[in-house]
Amino acid sequence: MAEEILETPALFTRLVDRLAGLVEDVARRLGGETRSTSYVGCGDMSFAAECVAAFGRDPSARGMVSMDARWRSADWNESDLVVLASVSGRTPRTIEAAERAQRAKARTIAITGSPGAGLGNACEATIGIEFAPPADVERHAYPGYRNAIAQTQSYAGILLAELMLDEALRSVRFGEAPDWQRFGTLGNELGDRMESVRTACESAVRDLGPNADVVFLGSGPWRGPASYAAAKWLEFTIPARAQCIEEYAHLEMFVASRETCLVWIAPDAASAARTSEAITPLARLGTHRVAMAEPGAVSLANADAVPRAVSSGDTDAERAREVRSIDLAATPGPARLFEVTLAAQWLALYGAMACGRDVTRWLGGVRTDFMTALGADTIRASRSWNE
Repeated sequence: MAEEILETPALFTRLVDRLAGLVEDVARRLGGETRSTSYVGCGDMSFAAECVAAFGRDPSARGMVSMDARWRSADWNESDLVVLASVSGRTPRTIEAAERAQRAKARTIAITGSPGAGLGNACEATIGIEFAPPADVERHAYPGYRNAIAQTQSYAGILLAELMLDEALRSVRFGEAPDWQRFGTLGNELGDRMESVRTACESAVRDLGPNADVVFLGSGPWRGPASYAAAKWLEFTIPARAQCIEEYAHLEMFVASRETCLVWIAPDAASAARTSEAITPLARLGTHRVAMAEPGAVSLANADAVPRAVSSGDTDAERAREVRSIDLAATPGPARLFEVTLAAQWLALYGAMACGRDVTRWLGGVRTDFMTALGADTIRASRSWNE
């Protein structure tokens, strides 16, 4: 996983050069007569879809979980463009969504690492992503995947392709040239940030224990990245979830414990302001607290003060832990989004190590057999499976 993360800047440089002409051609062929775009996917691909809707420049874009097509497709017609992503190209529910879009006469584009698989065959156009996982990354059979998949790298690559397609569609619909400069410097910028992000993430979770309960807090456009961050921990069988900063402060913070690890994703002023308000009261519970924000944006005034109740002998109060910071310095926009993505990946890797998981095996070496069997059963039961 570490080598996949480190290879991401070079992957981006290759993909931007290769994909610019391809996505522009697809956008011109299928996007010119459409008025709205739905980005669809399962699991990581649904988080990517949410990110494109939040960070893309096409005002019509929206993200959707593949199964939602069972309801949403009733409203699709020839003016809709549906973009469906699956790394394996064999995700049953995403193929089903493509078939529903076709029946509704919507235009369809597949983005996948396996262009010849079922999803590509179910769509009008396919954008194939060529991943290059390092040779020494241990290979495992992922549920439903015919070939070994570099999960960490593939998420970032497909999200990049979707953002580039969003740019191309916007340019077609508004009669403007696509702004590829937004993506041309991504590889270099992420490469420059890699080591500082890595070391900050390693430090942030160094003292987690085997019973850690992890919550990623992200609001507005950062809900998708928070969900993706939590999903990476689940791959190591570590309980993790995502929640809105505000909703967590209203409800769930009251049942947080000393084993809870809270990570605030707060790269913008609005998120940082609410984080500054919420991070201090949690010191009394002794929770692990990590702030992912621009340097100095989250106020930590009195956040690490020993609660008064501790000195007065209140045994329910726990001594506060220090707040760990992951400073974000990439340019706001795509670079900032992918800087947060890299941080999420490093946190999962080092967090799994701290929790005692086997980081060379998917699902921490605990539930792989169960998930592989479940995935195979799901695929065999799906009428959408194509050999």
